[in-house]
Amino acid sequence: MGLIKYKFSKYWRVKEEIKLKENVSCLLIFGNDKLLIPINKKLILLDIKNDKILISSDVSDSRINDLLKINENEFICSSGDCTIKFVQITIDFSGFIILKNTKIHSKEIIQAIKLKEDKLFASCSKDLSIKIWECDFKNKNSKELIRNTINSSIEVLSIFELPNGEIIYISKNGRLVFLELKNGEYFLIEAINGIKNGLHNSIFLVNYDTILVGTKRNVFLIDINNKAILENVIKYLEHFKDFEPKEIPKPFPEMADDQFFRSILDDDWTFDFLNQMKLEEAIETLNAANYLQIEGLISLVAAKLGYELTNCSVEEAKKKFQIEDDMTD
Repeated sequence: MGLIKYKFSKYWRVKEEIKLKENVSCLLIFGNDKLLIPINKKLILLDIKNDKILISSDVSDSRINDLLKINENEFICSSGDCTIKFVQITIDFSGFIILKNTKIHSKEIIQAIKLKEDKLFASCSKDLSIKIWECDFKNKNSKELIRNTINSSIEVLSIFELPNGEIIYISKNGRLVFLELKNGEYFLIEAINGIKNGLHNSIFLVNYDTILVGTKRNVFLIDINNKAILENVIKYLEHFKDFEPKEIPKPFPEMADDQFFRSILDDDWTFDFLNQMKLEEAIETLNAANYLQIEGLISLVAAKLGYELTNCSVEEAKKKFQIEDDMTD
């Protein structure tokens, strides 16, 4: 099922706190004890174990927006000066070496990622585009080859490649978009609205079928194989953000029909919202609502399932809900 999760476990605790004077956009960990932190134009490499700064150096002409680790001593640096830098940490941790400085976009770069295909990267920018490009960053004389340009009407905040090769991105208006590569071009296959409250968003793969999307205020766990469940939760939260659905009278009369079911709901939107759910989707949505403790959604979907059982015999209910009779003599 697709889920949104807002609460963190009360058993999580802060092991150590490092106080900084400025906001930090991202972090990278190298080895077990080294932390790379961008602060404005500067990169700082910390030795956490010994509590000391190993390197502190300006590597950009403007604010660093994102870092991406390539291997144990190399990373990508995306910044506001429209460049993407491939940087290496020296073996003795004495400094940074810029292997390649490339300009792919015309405006500030938000993020760059490494794709599964060798030497292939993707990046998003305030020029309202995502570019898929090829680069041999260890060869200073090689030129970048742009394979694809995906234009967006809204600024893209974060991009990610799924294991199946699909590209997903989050736009500033809270839209999560899924793109599929066909015949050398990317095509939109699905979009989910409602991933909001983020000035900067991050996408992580939890396992083969679940992604985690982090925003400024919320954390979203999304089942990428059943995104309709997440859509249902978000639609409900958007519609009922300022009021609660009215209480459903129980029990239903024996001869309840669509006209009766529509009459006990708040409005046509609620009826259409429930009516478009197939039975299996409704059950999964109920599970999601129960997990997230959204009482109003639990009540509405439970009412739909109860209505589905109206006028059903025991055998018809078993068949509809695919219940196997496991009673033995």
